[in-house]
Amino acid sequence: MILRKKISTIVIHVFIWSIFIFLPVIVLPKSYELLMGNTYYLINYLATSVISIVFFYFNYYWAIPELYFSKRKWEYIFSIVSFVVISILVFAGILLIGDNQTQEMPLRTSLRFAGLFIKYLIIFIVSWVIRLYQKTKQQEFEKNVAELAFLKAQINPHFLFNTLNGLYALAIKKSDKTADSIAQLSEIMRYVTTDAKADKVPIEKEIEYIHNFIELHRIRLTEYTTVKFNVDGSLTGIMIELIM
Repeated sequence: MILRKKISTIVIHVFIWSIFIFLPVIVLPKSYELLMGNTYYLINYLATSVISIVFFYFNYYWAIPELYFSKRKWEYIFSIVSFVVISILVFAGILLIGDNQTQEMPLRTSLRFAGLFIKYLIIFIVSWVIRLYQKTKQQEFEKNVAELAFLKAQINPHFLFNTLNGLYALAIKKSDKTADSIAQLSEIMRYVTTDAKADKVPIEKEIEYIHNFIELHRIRLTEYTTVKFNVDGSLTGIMIELIM
């Protein structure tokens, strides 16, 4: 499951960056003709695209989480400015060395720098939007986990106390249900302490847990109380977020 998710993420990234690199060339036929007709322009375009991609991952995976979210904002600003300045200087060096039209057509050179700056700006904004969205989702998930843990901490002692009282009553009566009820309680405790620590669980185990939970509560119910619990459809291979 984790490997499949990683592969899907890689495929999505490759697809998006392919669009990022090739879309301008496809949309603007003249750009395609220029790049295909001049090896230097092609290398220059691909180099700036690669630098832009590196800038995204630099900002997204390291600068934002390691510096900005760690309240090292000035270090974050310095790292971003340094990256941009160094890459622009490298880009300028490439232009001065390889493009003999630089001195003759300053407007074209200015447009290239403007294009590179716009790329950086777009990537900077996109990386921040994605990172903030993921941080918000992570905070919501952690909040839900904390709330669920709190509810379990409140419910489990009461449930265990009531169940033990019920088992005690069955034992006093020497009921045939005593052994089965103890086994069900054992299954529930194993599920709560071991299986339920995973992020996702098979739905069969969750349903089995609910079934055992209901059966243990039947101990305290009268014969006039009816509890119906039905499961429809195939459950094989289905993983769900923890409920109980």
